[in-house]
Amino acid sequence: MRNPFLLLTLIIFCSCSSSRFSRVEIDLSAIPEGNGILSELVLQRIEERVPSPDSTLPVLKLIYETDPTLADECAVVTIKGDKAVVRASGKRGFVFGSGKFLRSLRYEEKGLEAPRGKYTFSPALYAKPFSRRTSIM
Repeated sequence: MRNPFLLLTLIIFCSCSSSRFSRVEIDLSAIPEGNGILSELVLQRIEERVPSPDSTLPVLKLIYETDPTLADECAVVTIKGDKAVVRASGKRGFVFGSGKFLRSLRYEEKGLEAPRGKYTFSPALYAKPFSRRTSIM
């Protein structure tokens, strides 16, 4: 016999772990000067991947926040509810954070799915370990 409690728990977990949206709206109030092109690129990438959005779905709000405690190339992306926040200390961090945001979304023809969570980008996480090659003569 199947456990109805386990099935109900699984359904609730799956329905709460991500949300579907028709498009992304960007708040640029906290982003440093000169990064306006970044928002255009983000919107362009989403429009390429979601050709005909369903207007009945809600809008995901993307907010950029400056966080001087992060290293220059690091970024933290947090997705919760109908809001996504990209925190970085400088231009490179905002670029890397925007890329991490775009990669975290799941794209469909009628909309996009934003899995809730916290995603960190740091070049040190992706660096290849140093290896010394020795040649034998």
